[in-house]
Amino acid sequence: MGRKVWMFYGNHDAAENAAIMDTLFRCCKTHGIIFRDWFVYFLNHAHEYDNDYSKNLDELLPHNFLAKNSENLVSLA
Repeated sequence: MGRKVWMFYGNHDAAENAAIMDTLFRCCKTHGIIFRDWFVYFLNHAHEYDNDYSKNLDELLPHNFLAKNSENLVSLA
């Protein structure tokens, strides 16, 4: 992406948010995960990490989601 790509999003913050979502989408695609399945899982479990600082949020990332839920997922290949 170019340095002025934010102009297409209206402001810099919106471009940053879009870049984060694009990164997560591509991470799901790389690991063969349906983005919607992972995102629903993430939204349903994110609040479990609000007050428990012993948990690490990287457990909710797509590659870890695949390891935990591999038997329930349909392969894209």
